[in-house]
Amino acid sequence: RGMGGLQASCGEENLLAPEADPRYRGRCVLSHELSHTVMDHGLPAAARAAITACWEGAWRKGLWRRPDGSCAYAASAPEEYFAELSMWYWGSHGEFVDDANRLPTPGPWGLARYDPDGFALVGALWSGRHASLAPGAASNETACKLRAVRLARPASDPQGAQPVEMEVDNSRGETDLYLAWINGSGAAHSYGVVAAHSYHVQRTFSGHVWEISRVAPPGGGEDRASSGSRRFRISRHSLNLIDAAVAFGDEVGAGGPVISGSGSEA
Repeated sequence: RGMGGLQASCGEENLLAPEADPRYRGRCVLSHELSHTVMDHGLPAAARAAITACWEGAWRKGLWRRPDGSCAYAASAPEEYFAELSMWYWGSHGEFVDDANRLPTPGPWGLARYDPDGFALVGALWSGRHASLAPGAASNETACKLRAVRLARPASDPQGAQPVEMEVDNSRGETDLYLAWINGSGAAHSYGVVAAHSYHVQRTFSGHVWEISRVAPPGGGEDRASSGSRRFRISRHSLNLIDAAVAFGDEVGAGGPVISGSGSEA
């Protein structure tokens, strides 16, 4: 039993005694589900593309397929590939290719022997060494740099909401930022903290409004737009960048936050 999403969970029986779990004996289900949370809600597009490419490469090599041609769970999709390989990386195992001989051997070195490219990738991602995870790596010329807007609520996209990504760059910040999604009524829903000297990538939709704030959110989800917060409407661009140093006027020569009065604010 387990579920990955914005929050990850697993059955108590597996968390406390995986070796006694009658269904997933020896497997750490939480590492699998947490991997889905990280991939779906934490990794930038470049990292997810690297996972997909590695999964495709493993498929071409005939990995994660049993002698009878059927597929182990790791071969079913890029998301399951990352989640299953992460189970090996963190010391347990996913669904074996060879049940009788318990292959790949449980643990990271069993993974390294069976799928060295997959092992290298998940190791780089979990350790933070992958190139896509460097601070500001996604903040290049292809990003749409958002400006703060004077608005309380989101507006519908006339062409239909499109799934996109938002990066909040707080790599130059000395204080934590509170991140919130603003619903159609103007109320803020907390999405956690973007720590100082870090950045956060969030999947969202065009037309949505997000807020960053240096002030802890009040209870009740009420409208909290203030001088200590900045709101941004998401564009249709595949990557939307919010530079906190610019938004709060901390960048040298920034001259304070840029406030947009464009037509997209309607």
